[in-house]
Amino acid sequence: MTLALDEILLVLLSREPASAYDLQRRHTQIFDSHRPVELGRVQAAVNRLERSGYLYVDTVTPLAKGYQNRPACALTVSGRRRQRSWLADVPEGASIEEFYVRGVLAVASADRETFDAFLRSSLTVIRQRQQGLADPAPDSPPALHAKVAFEQQMTGALLAWLQLLPGQRGHRADILPAPTTYP
Repeated sequence: MTLALDEILLVLLSREPASAYDLQRRHTQIFDSHRPVELGRVQAAVNRLERSGYLYVDTVTPLAKGYQNRPACALTVSGRRRQRSWLADVPEGASIEEFYVRGVLAVASADRETFDAFLRSSLTVIRQRQQGLADPAPDSPPALHAKVAFEQQMTGALLAWLQLLPGQRGHRADILPAPTTYP
């Protein structure tokens, strides 16, 4: 499943307003060049999110002097709700990739409450997944044994990684400014 850029941008806006250019730069800082995103795609997503009422674009006041072509984008109340919901409500069928992206974003950008909700939801999903991974019958095809063994190992590794995430945050949430939201 391809993760929606819209959701990622909402999380990147959770702490402070940013221009489309700044959002692209934040995306690159978090995901390196492994998941590049072009500025045109970011701008298209910003336009969609604005039309949907999830963010506000201030075309009057630029973020920095001399950057009139970089209007500030900020979450609206409904955008903040959507951002929190996306991070906190991890679906049962989430892929390893989805856990990774949500987890990295939660560490980098989420407030403590949203991070904790993400972690609780993720751990619940992974533990349920682990319980459902019973060993196949001895006479099952070798490929099924290999598949189940792979899933057991991946699920165990993901659980261990999720349990390490609180330590990755340190006290970052305590030193960041309060989030900015527009009506």
